[in-house]
Amino acid sequence: MDDHARIKERERGHQAKIILDSPLWQEAKQTITDGLSEAWQTTAMTQGDERETIYQMLIAATAVFDHIETVMKTGEMAEIQLEEKNG
Repeated sequence: MDDHARIKERERGHQAKIILDSPLWQEAKQTITDGLSEAWQTTAMTQGDERETIYQMLIAATAVFDHIETVMKTGEMAEIQLEEKNG
């Protein structure tokens, strides 16, 4: 990866960190996770389709949360690489 790509990754990482540190993001993540978990847990075993839909929504939400965290971590690594290269 060249310096230009590392700089771009570093900037994306900074943007992701701003999102992750936002109280609104943290509230939204907790609300969504808790709401879906509770909805899944309170469905009856006979509600297979509903349970599956809720479970898939939880998996999708987790994928979004994980992606933004990965972007932040990738940005941190790019920053370390730039610092090492530039002294």
